[in-house]
Amino acid sequence: MKTFDLIIRPVHSALLMGGQTDPAFGGHKATARTHEGSLVIPGTALRGALRIELERLLRGRDGIGSVCSANREAATPDEDPCACAVCRLFGEPGTVTGTLRLGDGHFESEISASRNFAVRPQVAVSRKTGSAAEGHLVFNETSPTYGAHRGATEVCFRARVELVPRLGCSGGDHLEEDLDNLRAACRALRAVGAGKARGLGWVECELESPVPEKPAENRVEISKGATALAVHFHAREPLHLAEGRPEGFYHATRRKAPASTVRGALAFALLEQGLAKPEDPGFQQLFVGPEAAHFGIAWPVLEGEVFRPALTFQRCRGVETHTFDDLVPALLVRRAAQEGLALAETRVCATAGCTAHKSDAAPAPKLPVRTRTRMALNRQTGTAMDAKLYSQEALEPPLTLAAEVHGLSPAALELLTSLHGRRARLGGKRSKGFGLCEVELRALGRQRRGPAMTKVRELQEALEGGWEDLARYAPAELRDGFPKTFLETDHLPLAIQLLEPWYETGQKSQAEQEVLLREGPLGQKTEASKGTTRLLGAFIRFESQGRFPSVEGERHGARKAGEADLIEAAAAGSVYVYSVHRRDLKSHLYDWLQQGAAGSGSFGWGRFVVRGAGLRDNNKSSR
Repeated sequence: MKTFDLIIRPVHSALLMGGQTDPAFGGHKATARTHEGSLVIPGTALRGALRIELERLLRGRDGIGSVCSANREAATPDEDPCACAVCRLFGEPGTVTGTLRLGDGHFESEISASRNFAVRPQVAVSRKTGSAAEGHLVFNETSPTYGAHRGATEVCFRARVELVPRLGCSGGDHLEEDLDNLRAACRALRAVGAGKARGLGWVECELESPVPEKPAENRVEISKGATALAVHFHAREPLHLAEGRPEGFYHATRRKAPASTVRGALAFALLEQGLAKPEDPGFQQLFVGPEAAHFGIAWPVLEGEVFRPALTFQRCRGVETHTFDDLVPALLVRRAAQEGLALAETRVCATAGCTAHKSDAAPAPKLPVRTRTRMALNRQTGTAMDAKLYSQEALEPPLTLAAEVHGLSPAALELLTSLHGRRARLGGKRSKGFGLCEVELRALGRQRRGPAMTKVRELQEALEGGWEDLARYAPAELRDGFPKTFLETDHLPLAIQLLEPWYETGQKSQAEQEVLLREGPLGQKTEASKGTTRLLGAFIRFESQGRFPSVEGERHGARKAGEADLIEAAAAGSVYVYSVHRRDLKSHLYDWLQQGAAGSGSFGWGRFVVRGAGLRDNNKSSR
């Protein structure tokens, strides 16, 4: 892999970079900027302009047939990808990604780029009358004009460039040739963005080699016998975590990275940076086979804590900071119904003095999400193509996502720790500069029995106190037979919250799957104490059914080898509550905490934590 800096200098010209939707200034077109207000040249705009210049240069040198035809349709699965120098560098739709990874161009100058914009009126001239055409007055937001009048202060934009060998492609390594082509395209680039014909966007472009990066020393203290690590992804470029196939012209993003995305990002980082080869034992033990490591979801980190809300959390419709847990009230309503006392679940906020209704949705993390507008360029005319405009959500830095990796062998542990302080690309649109993150590895402490038992007792006290209040106000005809305690005296409530989706693997019918999910993930771990562990209430929200790839079909319960299947799963954040005998809880709790839920695979498995009563079990951002 080769890393460079791309320097873009505006030459006596303002920039009009598309990419922002809903311009707040009230005009018709806004120039691109970050969520903090700083000017930015989107990597997609740079990428398209450089590609057009390289195609023009190669056709002029080698003839029209030297590169593929402009606006070439994506190759079908039966066709080989285009082997021309342009497609090798930039890639082509629906096939192998090119060698170029180009990020956004960020403003670098002593001049403030925040809120430093100009509004330019624009009219259309009627060629019949020679005057302004009616109804064609528009206002465009551009950057200021940077030129010699600024004195010695240099104004430039800097973008990170990486040239990465294309994995799995035949034909040898052409990185040196790709680098020469990229340098030529940079020298030829004269304008970027909108309004080029009107004198906007004139630039000078230069590819510089930065000071070689020194890999950070492996400061993470990991014991040799460790089997789990926490992986933190610190975003350096926007992230796009796609929600499956885009719906229409709007491409949404998740607020967390699925386990499969985490797994793929780490695998590609090791291969692209030359830290491992697919046949290495450590790589095989980390990613390949039924004994591979287990990768978890990457959740956002807010105020130093990982944000993983339970599905029992509620949010006030009136005041967003009013967040509370419905776990105890819902359990009391269910238990009272068993004794013939029907209680209506309150729909009012639990915060004293607030009369607003609560929301059904768990509180979403407040992340820097930005909607960017994208378009496809016609490479013959250099202008936007018809019917190719779409909007795309992106999570913008500063942002950190954290995931857990379990089941590490010594060789896999050593290989994974080699990524500490290095770069990885998380999510989609990587070739357009998205997803660049710095990897930080941390030791992962084991869950301890003491704090878990404290949460069990906390939930017990909350349930017993609520039950006493219900018994006091029960109707006279029910009061005599009303149980005095919420649970039997020899039982305690055990509430667990899934940190990862959970599903039961194996050859089971749909009805059997549903029973297993509703009984909860601890069903297979209570055979020695059968009859003493009972499910009080399962708060289950099923994730949308997804199709596993055919190559993974047999591993994940497909009815026939090589066949993709639909598998139902309990979503991460689901809460299960059990009635557990005291002696069984004392003897089995530690095993449950360390082993997790049985049945799930390496793409996110059924890890869980013991829940107590109230929001103190969640992170600071939900309080």
